[in-house]
Amino acid sequence: MNVRDPGVPTVRSPADLLAVVPYLLGFHPTDSVIVLALTGSRITFLACGDLPTPGTSRAAIGDIVDYLAAVTARQQATGTILIGYGPPQQVTPIIDLARQIFPRHGLAVHEALRITDGRYFSYLCNDPACCPPDGVVVDPASSPSQHTPSSPGSRHSPTARRWPPR
Repeated sequence: MNVRDPGVPTVRSPADLLAVVPYLLGFHPTDSVIVLALTGSRITFLACGDLPTPGTSRAAIGDIVDYLAAVTARQQATGTILIGYGPPQQVTPIIDLARQIFPRHGLAVHEALRITDGRYFSYLCNDPACCPPDGVVVDPASSPSQHTPSSPGSRHSPTARRWPPR
């Protein structure tokens, strides 16, 4: 018998994942890069950092990505999902380098997403049927992952909620 923990949301799509991320973090990310570490199909660790500012050198971005990859690998993760929240000119350089550097640390990149202006874009999927060039609207209300608590605050809010609730 397979009994699922009712407090753990089931994620079946990028939309489901994006609906759950704010609850895993305890806030709604903005101008951030998120690394979800996977062991098998379970999220076992997550890291969040600010996006590099415009004009940051490729070498400096590489140092940030290498650090995130090393920390993630130390968690004995086998794979990752990368999510960048922000404009493409800030998200794409860090995601592109992460897709090169994470495998050097033994971490497969299973998905890489960018969320900009309420739409998500996949860096790995080129199928316009599921990942159109103009993105997919992020609509957490349409996600079947309804196991999440009420809305978390921003990361700057002193009342940001934690998932799972204590």
